[in-house]
Amino acid sequence: MPSPAVRGGLCLLLGIFPGLAFGFLFAPDPTGLTPLVIAAVVAVVVGGYLYQSDWLRDTKQTAR
Repeated sequence: MPSPAVRGGLCLLLGIFPGLAFGFLFAPDPTGLTPLVIAAVVAVVVGGYLYQSDWLRDTKQTAR
């Protein structure tokens, strides 16, 4: 499994795709700075959710 820094980077990269889609879709002026701010916020939210999930974690269940 990758280190936490690599996992965090992958989660943010995957968060950029929905972030850009929502940013340019819901911004009132797609040529301004607002779409990039919306994209960054959505990317951090999606990336944080993926980082907190069990995705790419080494979660071995040991019997006690």
